[in-house]
Amino acid sequence: MHVTIIALVITIVLVLTAKAFLKKGTPFKGGMPSGHSAIGFAITTAILLWTGNIKVAALSFIVWLLLVQSRLEAKIHSILELLAGAVLGFLVTLILFQVFYL
Repeated sequence: MHVTIIALVITIVLVLTAKAFLKKGTPFKGGMPSGHSAIGFAITTAILLWTGNIKVAALSFIVWLLLVQSRLEAKIHSILELLAGAVLGFLVTLILFQVFYL
């Protein structure tokens, strides 16, 4: 469980760093990458890696899709920003689980 919290904190720091570096959006609204998408996909990845249960992970993925859809519908993010956030959250979580569980 600690690895998941560490992954979330690192993901948030990397999102804020990327937004400051790219100077697009504000730290907590809009911009590249999407922090909501990054955190949501980090949680989805952690659920899959932690439980190993594909059904639970699929439900978490559906919740992430709803999150992404709401960000798109509100015109806060583009698809590219949402996918960049998802990739960031996925990679951070995957790398940390590989380091601590291998």
